[in-house]
Amino acid sequence: MSWPSWASSNTPNGNPSEGEEAQDLIDLRQVTLFDAIDKLGRLALASDIEYPQLVVVGDQSCGKSSVLEAIGRFRFPVSDLLCTRFPTKLILRRSAQEHERVFIEPGTSRTANDRFILQQFGGLVTESAVLSEWIRRATVVLGVSPATDGDTGLRVAGSAPRQFTDDVLVIEKHGPGLPMVNLVDLPGVFRATDMDGQDETSREMVFEMVQDYVRSQQNFILLVISARNTVYNHSGLGMVQRIAQEDASLMDRVVGVITNPDHSLSVRETLGLLLGRHSSDILGCKWHLVKNQDQTQRSKETLVQRDRREAQFFATSDMWGEVPGDQKGIAALNATLREAFREHTLTTLPRLISEIRAKISSIDRRLSDVGSSRSTDKGRRRLLVSIASKFRALADKACSGVYEDGHCKELHEVGVTCQECEPFFRKAQDMKLRANIRALNKSFSSAMLAYGKTTEVLSSPKTEPARGGPAVPADLANPTDSRTAFPPATTTSKYYTHTKPEPVVLVAFEDWVDALIPKWSAKEPTGEASEAAYHQLFMDESKNWPEIAGRHLEAVWESVLRFVDLALAAACPYPDLRDALEKRLVNTGLRTLKKKSHRTLNDLLHCHRHGGTGFYDAIIDARAARRKPEKGNPVFDGLPDMIGDAVFQHLSGVSSPLSPVILSPVRSLVSQAVRGAIQTTFGDNSATDTDASSIVDPASEVPKRASTTAGRVIQHVEENYETSLVSFVGYVNALVVESGILRELPTAIFTPDIVMLESDNMINDIAGEKDTDAKRRERDERDLEELQAVMDVLENHMSRRNHNSVQV
Repeated sequence: MSWPSWASSNTPNGNPSEGEEAQDLIDLRQVTLFDAIDKLGRLALASDIEYPQLVVVGDQSCGKSSVLEAIGRFRFPVSDLLCTRFPTKLILRRSAQEHERVFIEPGTSRTANDRFILQQFGGLVTESAVLSEWIRRATVVLGVSPATDGDTGLRVAGSAPRQFTDDVLVIEKHGPGLPMVNLVDLPGVFRATDMDGQDETSREMVFEMVQDYVRSQQNFILLVISARNTVYNHSGLGMVQRIAQEDASLMDRVVGVITNPDHSLSVRETLGLLLGRHSSDILGCKWHLVKNQDQTQRSKETLVQRDRREAQFFATSDMWGEVPGDQKGIAALNATLREAFREHTLTTLPRLISEIRAKISSIDRRLSDVGSSRSTDKGRRRLLVSIASKFRALADKACSGVYEDGHCKELHEVGVTCQECEPFFRKAQDMKLRANIRALNKSFSSAMLAYGKTTEVLSSPKTEPARGGPAVPADLANPTDSRTAFPPATTTSKYYTHTKPEPVVLVAFEDWVDALIPKWSAKEPTGEASEAAYHQLFMDESKNWPEIAGRHLEAVWESVLRFVDLALAAACPYPDLRDALEKRLVNTGLRTLKKKSHRTLNDLLHCHRHGGTGFYDAIIDARAARRKPEKGNPVFDGLPDMIGDAVFQHLSGVSSPLSPVILSPVRSLVSQAVRGAIQTTFGDNSATDTDASSIVDPASEVPKRASTTAGRVIQHVEENYETSLVSFVGYVNALVVESGILRELPTAIFTPDIVMLESDNMINDIAGEKDTDAKRRERDERDLEELQAVMDVLENHMSRRNHNSVQV
């Protein structure tokens, strides 16, 4: 990469020639205002505040750098083979003393650590350290050029060089005869890719970067195109047009410049744009015509000579005679920009003041907490209690399903947000913990119904379904777009998709059970099955339950952990303190609560494995009252609902007061299961004499051949399987998830009471201020003072403007 003479000379770089009159882009009465605004970009505390800037946008090789030189009276690198790899901000101020410095404003893509490192870069440009060397070092630090042996340790990331970056290199220059100028030059937009780093990824990155600058309503846009090319073939112009269709206010903050009028591809087309003759699909802003220097003229002429040559060109050129004088030449462009940018800045000032005021309030409160509160044992404990209270409030709302954000008490204008009024529950679905877990509970129920049974008993080979691997059941396969599926399709695939039941023909299955009955024999009469035979077959048919339930619990805990991370970040905005809280306190409570939930699930599985009758006692007792119904018998008409109510009341007794919301589907499933059992055993009410050996379940079409011992065992298991499954699912969702996790989470891991019980040593380990934290706090306190000074300047200008408006 080569740099022009201005960057390597030891003489004052870029000063105007003797006798040249500086053309300011900043109103002299507002120099202090623009100087104050410039400080915002250098303050880490205000990195997220957008402030008004004059931004230069255009395609590569459109003459953008030549325009900037003419405006700023400051030579820019211009080469057919050289393109800007990062935004460059130029700040020029007229003063008696010469003074020049370089620094970097980190881009939004940088991490907090990278930002801290990049903000250390910079310094004064002296004779021993010319500007060209500073720029070369900046390209290495930013990672857009390879490091040499002497640059070891300079690059931030230490990875392969980037092709482009959104970090801003700021060149601030003071000296006699300089114009008052603030502007940002962006990398040129390009279409074609090449082998010199301008690949498709780089093209998209530059496009997105420039588009973000254009979209920002704080920025004023200077759009540059070249008359060498057709109007419709400029990527930068096309981008601005598309954004203008979305935001009509963009028209009020764009000025267009057409370069290379002496090499115009179509004079008629260029005149049409300048005079507003094009159709409405062409950007309707004010356009200017500026003549560039070619490479020979640039190397031999001063900028004053450039202006004279431009004025002579327009004075003697017939083709541009009908263009108004206030649209031709660099002087006319400067006059337009100065007035337009001044009005734009004053228009954006109220919102900027409001944002800074909210930022100062938030930072002042945070520094007060982190500073004075962490200097004593009492202060550190008070700080942790405050954070714990906020976390507890969020956890209470999320676990109970009350997704209401708190009311912000800070004073700021409508439409401006601060940290206190930042919504929590509306940010993402992960915050709505109860809703997420309810969705997972339903997925668990569906997965148990689809995959819980080991075999699928068929009446004949003809009804055997197609074999295959895991498949999502119909009620888990969300028919909507996978991006809006709830729970997400990735969660369903990861936690709720298992191996399908193995299809087995009834006759073969009965023969298999008949062969195993002797192996399970006990004290029963010969030819009868023992109690163990029934239990063992049931256990074999339900051996998938532990895996399905275990995966469900994993999914629940994944959702819980995501919520805890988000809630802790909202309650504690200090990264170092948050990390210490997680490691020393929160994670310990989470591990304990997780172990308890797994122990409860293991207890349920243990009860299931050992034949615990608690899962279906209510069903078995009710079935004792069954008899063969006559047509229209009211006893059997109401029996399914009666049993469903009984199970509902039983489960509600061991769960939380909120469990009816969870258990309502269980009541319905139990009623359906009992109704199916009655239908299977007695047939339709109109049937009075039906052989039990020929009863067929209409849903499965499996004949119940109770005439054999194996048939009776299979029939008993088939009749009780679904009822036991529904009971088991209800207990897992109500007892393990609802009572064991949702009810316990707000009080089990991080509350004010837990903080108050911890030792002073533990509190100091968590909240004690480290040396690096103290240095960062001291820097933030200095920045806060500067931010307040900026605020005072802006409010003073706003007050004077309002006063002048009233007088007028």
